[in-house]
Amino acid sequence: MANFFDQLGDILFLDIETASLTEKFEDLSSRLQDEWIKKEKLIQNEHGKVEPGALYFDKAGIHAEFGQVICIGVGYFQWKKRTRSSFLDLKFLQILTNGNFFCHLIAY
Repeated sequence: MANFFDQLGDILFLDIETASLTEKFEDLSSRLQDEWIKKEKLIQNEHGKVEPGALYFDKAGIHAEFGQVICIGVGYFQWKKRTRSSFLDLKFLQILTNGNFFCHLIAY
């Protein structure tokens, strides 16, 4: 069992939280509204027939073209050390918006 706990230290856990681009379907540009309606037709089979835009708030965040990243959590196990570490720094928002998050993470 001790070997199992040693191997847990080799795993990096990422938790990426997303949300829809806008709060309401109506706030999307007309081009994105048209695209969402096409996407929604594929999703409708699970939910039955729905009004255009009805699934936007609940489902848009899981589709890359209609979602945005709002939080990234990173964690790992350390069984032998009693320390805490964090990848978050004051430049996090800039790193996230520039799309260089993973390059910055690897540099740690």
